[in-house]
Amino acid sequence: LDRSRQRPASDQATEIHRRRGDIVREGRALLMRARLLSCIGRVPEAVESIRGAVRTLEQIPPGADLARAYSTLAGAAMVDYDVARTITVGTKAIAIAQQVDDVEGLVNTLNVVGTAELITGERAGQEKLERSLELARQAHLGTVAGVVDIHLGLGLIHHGRSREALV
Repeated sequence: LDRSRQRPASDQATEIHRRRGDIVREGRALLMRARLLSCIGRVPEAVESIRGAVRTLEQIPPGADLARAYSTLAGAAMVDYDVARTITVGTKAIAIAQQVDDVEGLVNTLNVVGTAELITGERAGQEKLERSLELARQAHLGTVAGVVDIHLGLGLIHHGRSREALV
C-alpha cells in the first residue's frame, strides 16, 4: 500500500461531510483539521482551515459552531499579534455565543478578547477576563478557568499591577 498517496483522515472527513451537505459537520471537521495542523506547527495551513470553517458555517444560521469558529479565528489573530482583528472577530463570537447560550464558547472567547484588550491597556479586558473566570468556575471548566486566571495575572503584571494579580 502506497501511503504517500493517502489523504489525511481529517481531509477525508471534510470531503465526506461536504458531499453529504452536512455543513455543521464539515465546519467541525475543518476546525479539527486546524487543531491538528497547529499541533504539528503547520500554522498557515491551520489558519486557512479555520477560515474555511468560518466560510462554511456562515452558510447556515449562527450557532455554537460558528461562534467557536470565530473564537478560534480570533485566537489565531492573537497569535499573530493582530489585536484589532482579535477583538473584531472575537466580538462576533461573543455575540453569537451569548445568543445561543454556549457557555464554554463564551468563556473561551471572553478569554481571548479580554487578553487582547488587557494587553493594550483597555479596562474592558480585565472585566472580560474576570467574567470569563467566573463563568468557567460556575460551569466547572477547571482547566479553562486556570488558563483564564493565568492570562489575567500575566496581563495585570504586564501593567505593573502585581498586587492585583496576587488576589
